[in-house]
Amino acid sequence: MIVAGPIFDEDEDGQPDLEDDVSRIQFEEQVAQPTHFFKIVVDERSDGTLDSISFLLPHNFSSVGQSRRHLERNIGTIDEIEAVTGYDFFPDMEDAMEDELESSKADRYWRR
Repeated sequence: MIVAGPIFDEDEDGQPDLEDDVSRIQFEEQVAQPTHFFKIVVDERSDGTLDSISFLLPHNFSSVGQSRRHLERNIGTIDEIEAVTGYDFFPDMEDAMEDELESSKADRYWRR
């Protein structure tokens, strides 16, 4: 499973910005401009074990550099993403499994 979306955290306090604090850019209408993007990847092994890797990616091109280093520098946890988005991604998961999955941080991205 893959979940991805925008983050609005202009002051970088790790909490979602209020609607009035979100930067906007002009197209045909005012459009909210994310400060970051997130991506969560969850993989279920054949034995039912879940692996995850999550990224909190700044929305600016100057921070990209080499893509592998950029990704590795921005690995986060699902808990961090939930805090900054205000979402609960796995509310129906058994609590102990959810806590373990959401608090673990991959030390590198997967190679398969």
